[in-house]
Amino acid sequence: MSAPDRTGGTRSALPEQDDATALIDGYLVDLASALACQKSVRSAIVSEIRDGLMEAVSDYKALGMRNREAVEAAIGEFGEPTTVAESFRPEFVARRARSTAIALIASGPLVGIAWIAGAFFTGLPPVRDHLTGPWLALPLVGLAIVIAAPSSVVAVVTTGRAGIRLPLPPSLPARAVSIARVAALAADVTLLLMLAFYALTTTASRSLLPLVPAIVISLTRVLLASRHPLRSRRSGRLAVGSG
Repeated sequence: MSAPDRTGGTRSALPEQDDATALIDGYLVDLASALACQKSVRSAIVSEIRDGLMEAVSDYKALGMRNREAVEAAIGEFGEPTTVAESFRPEFVARRARSTAIALIASGPLVGIAWIAGAFFTGLPPVRDHLTGPWLALPLVGLAIVIAAPSSVVAVVTTGRAGIRLPLPPSLPARAVSIARVAALAADVTLLLMLAFYALTTTASRSLLPLVPAIVISLTRVLLASRHPLRSRRSGRLAVGSG
């Protein structure tokens, strides 16, 4: 089957069904490109949106629309891909905040045990004597922990059921986890700097080998904490589960 093109020649005419499918596929490709999230989450959202679009198309066709008209109406109902993607942004932020906070809570005791054990087996001044030299900054580590721990808990709680039931500010989880990340980063950096300064200035011939695990763990946390850390806004037929 052919149809005249704008130059007076002929071109192949796509069946209406294929043409409508191409519209939906193009819409979903644009949506996927606009979603700033993990691949697995992106795939789930795109799949859910596809199902919603097809349901909307069926409803419009039941009203007597042709296939392409129904597809265009459904796409119009959902809105621009960038607008749909942006509606998921609060959910992405909440998920990222929650995972970061859980990681900080889980790694905190590990960091503490590694440093305490390393200091004990190495016989560092904080274990043997009063705080002297670079170890005078040790209270700053305690202060950072006091800030990081409750902030992480707040981030976890506000991205759970409490975040749904209580009238909390939407920005609270992100702010809480940002404070926790900065505090954890400060604690690890302070520990590493104190140890480095001690190693450079001390004349004692003590092996720091027992502190290697603590150094590795803190460096890892510094790298992770330095990086940028689903209740979605639903509209119309848009509904993706928060998992």
